[in-house]
Amino acid sequence: MKINSIISVSIASSTILLSLLGLSSDKVNALTLAIANTTTCSLSDLDVSIACEGAFAGNDENQDLSGLFNVSNWTQYAKVDEDSGTNNGLTVNGGGTSGTWSLTGIDFNSYDIMAILKGGPTFSAYLLSSAGPDWNTDGILKGNYKPSPGLSHFTIYTSAKTPQPVPEPLTILGTGIALGLGGLFKSKQKQKSVV
Repeated sequence: MKINSIISVSIASSTILLSLLGLSSDKVNALTLAIANTTTCSLSDLDVSIACEGAFAGNDENQDLSGLFNVSNWTQYAKVDEDSGTNNGLTVNGGGTSGTWSLTGIDFNSYDIMAILKGGPTFSAYLLSSAGPDWNTDGILKGNYKPSPGLSHFTIYTSAKTPQPVPEPLTILGTGIALGLGGLFKSKQKQKSVV
């Protein structure tokens, strides 16, 4: 009876703590590396990746991916289960641990684009500069922590890029006038000092 009370209090306390911290029990807010302090992914896992993070323990679909590559609002765009298939412009062809892929219908200039390769109990994230052609699972781990499990799914996430501020025409004009007047003033002062 006493053990049941302790367990009930522990569960209730954990639920209250998660609520106070704004965390939900269905999403993990802190990504955990599969092997502590070790990154197993490589840019060669996806030919066009410009950065990678992982391998992380678990499944990307039940984790909060905020913060990966300093982006806070990733949204799932397309997903192919297994090592071959097509969904929303994402085409994956493979043979278990490697293959080819392509992505059409998305503007890489307007979006940050991240690919997730999931296999075994881990996944790795790759920031992309373009799409295709090759992928492999060398950067994710099997249950025995050896690399290259069969691909469970290949997922694309996007986040709209923040537009860079463009100077207003009047600001540019004002700066030009100020610089011109400054140069004119300096020129007149030089003439006065020569006389």
